[in-house]
Amino acid sequence: MPVVRHLIFACCFAAIGLSGCRSLPEEKPAAVESAETAAAAAAEFPASFAGRLPCAGCEGIETRLNLFADGVYYLHEIHLGKAGGEPGVHDVGRWSQIGEDRIRLDGGREAPLFFAKEADGTLRLLDRDGQAIASELAYRLARDARFQVLEPRIPLRGMLTVLGGAARFHDCLSGRDLRVADEGQYAALRQAYAAAGVGEGQSLLAGLDGRIAQRPLTDSPELQSALVVERFRRVWPGENCGPRYADAELSGTSWKLSLLDGRLALSEAEATLATMRLDITTQRVTGSTGCNRFSGGFVLEGDGIRFGPAALTRMVCPAAAMLQESAFAAMLGKAARLKVSGQQLEIQDEAGGVIARFDAMPLPAE
Repeated sequence: MPVVRHLIFACCFAAIGLSGCRSLPEEKPAAVESAETAAAAAAEFPASFAGRLPCAGCEGIETRLNLFADGVYYLHEIHLGKAGGEPGVHDVGRWSQIGEDRIRLDGGREAPLFFAKEADGTLRLLDRDGQAIASELAYRLARDARFQVLEPRIPLRGMLTVLGGAARFHDCLSGRDLRVADEGQYAALRQAYAAAGVGEGQSLLAGLDGRIAQRPLTDSPELQSALVVERFRRVWPGENCGPRYADAELSGTSWKLSLLDGRLALSEAEATLATMRLDITTQRVTGSTGCNRFSGGFVLEGDGIRFGPAALTRMVCPAAAMLQESAFAAMLGKAARLKVSGQQLEIQDEAGGVIARFDAMPLPAE
């Protein structure tokens, strides 16, 4: 059994790894790298992609994908040659970039979708773990020369607000705020809002079948996304989007590491679970790097954070876990801001670059 001992850091986790206290090399200043990444993203999106993906039980999946600069995606899939003549399935949700060459789609399906960005501008579908698919088949979507926006037709659930005669709908899945077009079953939606007894400007959870269509703005030919209510279903007074979509609590939540320095976190088969738990009342942080457990203090001011000296166990772990531990320590030393978005926690550096991402987990108190 390996010997476990405690080490008290005197260096506040700053650019020093937990393993061996060695500085990590940095090819260019973080601020420069983050600025370059942000500029590239602004120029790259919105973008639309299309292609026919291989299918085990059909002739192929005609796929169209929109990636918007605000992190929202629209997806449309048609399974060709499938019994029943399925007209197609839409999905909406949030997408995030993993490092420089991969993206992740989180929407209404059971598991996220992963794609790799190729040098020629295409997207290559990855497996459920974000790894390359070992196949000679063309798992690729080509980028359109011009952005072609989809109009998803999909069941939606979100927060409805009526103010000054205008209605807006905050979609639970994508987090996008949409104006509601005065057509379709708009009147039924407004009547349900009034009957619920909520005051003007207050939010009410509503369910409906809708289409996110492109409609001109008032007194302007410019098109903008608008929600067309095709079938009103019901409202739920006093409720909200729910724990799957609502922002998790920063304090007291057990956060599981999912992304570190642009790379997916090690699986539990490769290392112990890498976690972090913050207690705002005591200003203490505890967790695991995926190798050793640690605890320490932090200072939180608004969305700004600074981690202080910490104590950790010292155990011998597999090489991959030790490397992750070093990167984990460097990340804490560079942490400048926190952002909770739904069930995800992002750690950002001074330049606003995402240096780590965690997912909320229903773990017991540590």
